[in-house]
Amino acid sequence: IYTLSLHDALPIWVDYHYAIMHNKFVVVDGATVETGSFNYTSAAEHKNGENVLVLHDPAIAQRYAKEWERLWGESEEMKARY
Repeated sequence: IYTLSLHDALPIWVDYHYAIMHNKFVVVDGATVETGSFNYTSAAEHKNGENVLVLHDPAIAQRYAKEWERLWGESEEMKARY
């Protein structure tokens, strides 16, 4: 298990193939997918009209995981600009 402290920097990866990357999905344990418009922010939780769909289907989860791998593969680590 890796634990982050407040002083740790997380690497940020950017996919420059798109003007805006607007996918929002989570694959859990290779069997469950959460997807929808929800932005994982306080505003999404308390103010916005958002939707979330949770699917418990390993075949669908595998397709989403494959898409995540594809997107990760065409991305690159963002370098500090300062």
